Amino acid sequence: MSLYSWFERTVARVPEAVALEVGGEPVTYRRLRDLADGLAGRIHAEVGHRPRAVGLLAARSLPAYAGYLAALRAGAVVVPLNPAFHRPAPPGCAGTRAWTRSWSTTREPRPQPRSRATR
Repeated sequence: MSLYSWFERTVARVPEAVALEVGGEPVTYRRLRDLADGLAGRIHAEVGHRPRAVGLLAARSLPAYAGYLAALRAGAVVVPLNPAFHRPAPPGCAGTRAWTRSWSTTREPRPQPRSRATR
């Protein structure tokens, strides 16, 4: 069973249970799933297909946790990148949108409707 499958089963079983706390704020499994689904849809829409890997440039925040799950939902391998050590893309990687597209990790992403592409 994949990590995302385990997460989905937990959401189905206890959707209103607290999945994590960020900055003292409780986040339910349902809310985390909704945020991850929205981001997975945005990843798929931006790339246009199932990505092989997603670099996640984010600190410990709700968008970071949702982004990690979103990349898994999109079917990608997640490569966590520490913002404190961010460097420009190495030569040969400039062709991938992962290096040129970024989303803010300082505000919460808005949930998007679940689409067939991300189910």
